[in-house]
Amino acid sequence: MKKIINFVAIFLFTLNSYAKSNLEFSPDYFQFKKILGRDLGLKSKQIALTFDDGPSIHTERLLEVLLAYQIPATFFVVNQSIQALKPEYVEKVFTMIRDNPQLFTLANHSSDHTNFYSFRNPVSGNITNRSKLIQELMETHQSINPYQIKDYIFFRAPYGNFTNTMSHFYNVDESTSEIAKKYIGPVYWDVGGFYDSLYSPRDSDGSIHYQGDYACWGSQWMARVKKAGKNPVTVCTDGYFREIKNMGENPKRTSGIVVLSHDIWKGTVEMYVGSTKVEEGTIVSEDANSLIYKILQLKEEGFEFVG
Repeated sequence: MKKIINFVAIFLFTLNSYAKSNLEFSPDYFQFKKILGRDLGLKSKQIALTFDDGPSIHTERLLEVLLAYQIPATFFVVNQSIQALKPEYVEKVFTMIRDNPQLFTLANHSSDHTNFYSFRNPVSGNITNRSKLIQELMETHQSINPYQIKDYIFFRAPYGNFTNTMSHFYNVDESTSEIAKKYIGPVYWDVGGFYDSLYSPRDSDGSIHYQGDYACWGSQWMARVKKAGKNPVTVCTDGYFREIKNMGENPKRTSGIVVLSHDIWKGTVEMYVGSTKVEEGTIVSEDANSLIYKILQLKEEGFEFVG
């Protein structure tokens, strides 16, 4: 817990220091840049897990294992996903997050995951749909705010698409300016996918194309993996582990790693927890092939989960 408290203190200091030198509004307002691990005060080999687009019917299982292992995580939720689930299930999941603030954080990932670039003029960058931009923030805020006990709320834009103009809009518009004082965003990520020869590794311009877990469960890719005699969950797990390990061991990298995954998919939750069994909040059997287990074995090399 001491490490977590220290991390939060470093994180708030970093964000406030940046904001004071670059924002004319308030150090707590939306930032004018994408926020990465280095901006959150993460040090080398520190790993912050983030899960997008939920909650889903798989989120509770993920939370149970994370809680048993005492591993922090941030859940960037979408109001559309909230509304698709039974209210009692959402209450249970959100209460688990609220009641374990030393580990879990509930964050805003928009109302319906619309690409925010569709709300602007592609040439001038001016906002063209102000009401929709407000709705995307406020609907999810209203759903998660009753479960917030922290002084800040993270925000991540769908696809990471967010502009300075949008930050300015949220900071000053009368509909959002008051709650914007609590928000820190747009939070980006350092690892959101991996390179593997089973993917199409290069785009038409020759650049390497990275895929995330959102591609691991596509029917076409899964067919290619199975044809190669491999398990899609295993390939995705190994890919994420490789990228995290390589980034953490890069001697030129001095900051930690924000990992992006999606708890809306069963395959992703299987990738993280595997067949790990939890009874009454205690781990009774571990899955050595799960991503969580693999990363935990790197403790001796200085790796650690933070949140």
